[in-house]
Amino acid sequence: MNFFDVVTKKKRLSERIVYLREVLKTTNNPEEVVNKLERAIDDYRNILVQIDSINHDKNATIEINGNEMSLATAIIIRNSIMSKISILKDAIDNDKSGLIDRIKFIDMIDKEYESLDLLKQHIMLLEFSLEV
Repeated sequence: MNFFDVVTKKKRLSERIVYLREVLKTTNNPEEVVNKLERAIDDYRNILVQIDSINHDKNATIEINGNEMSLATAIIIRNSIMSKISILKDAIDNDKSGLIDRIKFIDMIDKEYESLDLLKQHIMLLEFSLEV
């Protein structure tokens, strides 16, 4: 896949996420929409990582659980986790049908927050070390 294809796919995924978020507000099947949103966000994150690997200097890296990544990649992942949390909260807030398992979604939010907190800690440590 060339760079133009990657950028085009990024744009399409971005639009898909916007549309799915709107559908989430009125759907009778929020779990299906949330699953599609999560997949789209993961795909979007992967595209951003591909673009980052093409464009970004890899000198500033962090290591989490044995995985090394650039600061820019870590920020992309952080942003995608924050988007997932927002979507899960929207699903709970907009569920008029009572069809979703709220406890399951709350547990999913908690899991995402655990990942987010760990990632944010490593990002802050690296940012502080780069500023010194």
